[in-house]
Amino acid sequence: RAMPAPQNFWEGLFATDAARERGVRVQLRVLRKRGTPFLLLPRQPQAADAALSLYPAQTGRARAARGLLRCLLRGSLPFGGKNLALAIPPNDEFVRFLGGQAGTPADGVPAFGVLAGNPASEGQRFLVLVFDTKQRPVAVVKAGLSPQAKELIEKERRFLEQAPAHTAGLPKLRGQLDCARLRAFALGFFDGDSPRPAQGSGFEALLSSWVDTKFKMPLSDAPTWRMLERNSPAHELFGFLARR
Repeated sequence: RAMPAPQNFWEGLFATDAARERGVRVQLRVLRKRGTPFLLLPRQPQAADAALSLYPAQTGRARAARGLLRCLLRGSLPFGGKNLALAIPPNDEFVRFLGGQAGTPADGVPAFGVLAGNPASEGQRFLVLVFDTKQRPVAVVKAGLSPQAKELIEKERRFLEQAPAHTAGLPKLRGQLDCARLRAFALGFFDGDSPRPAQGSGFEALLSSWVDTKFKMPLSDAPTWRMLERNSPAHELFGFLARR
C-alpha cells in the first residue's frame, strides 16, 4: 500500500520550511484540492498566470475554474488560497540547478511554480516551472523524492536521452541532477494547453513515428516481454503467448 505523501511537499523539494529564518525569502500562494496542496503559484501575477498551465484541467468544471482563476490573476483580484513564505537556501543543489536554467545569480532563487503529482502514489513526482528575471517561463523541471519516484525520473530521462535526434514531439533535455535528496531533469518550456479528448486524433501518427519499423528483434528479447515473464510466469495467458 502506498504511503501518504507529506502535506508540505515543498519542504522536501527545497530543503526548507516556513519556520526557517535564513535564506532567500520567497512568497508563494498554495492551492489545495480536497484539502491537499497540489499547486504552488508565484506571487507575481504574470508568472502565476503562466504557472497555471502546469495544471492539466481535463474536465469542463476544472477548465472553468482555471479560467476564472486566470481572470482574477490578470485583474490582480483576490482569489483565495493560502499565502506561504519560505526561506530557501540559495546554495542548495536543487535550487542551484533551477537557477542554472533561468540564469539566476548564484546568491538568488528564481521565481517558480510547482505542480505536485498524485499524493497517494509512492512514485509521486513534481513539475517545477522556472522563470527568468523578466518573469518569462524558460524551463520545466521534473523531480522525484522517493526511491520509486527517482527510478521513474531516471527511466524518463534515459528515454529522452537515448531517443534519436529530431524525434517528433520529444522535448530536448536541458540538464539533469542526481543528489542525495532527489533526482531531476530539465526540459524547455513550450506554451500551450493540455489536449482535450476531441483533439487526440494526431496521437496515433505521433506515437507511430517513434517506432523504428526497420528494426526487428525476437519478442522474447524485448524488455517488456522479459518484465512480463518475471511478473506473470504462472499466468494462463502468459503461457499461451509464450507458446506462440
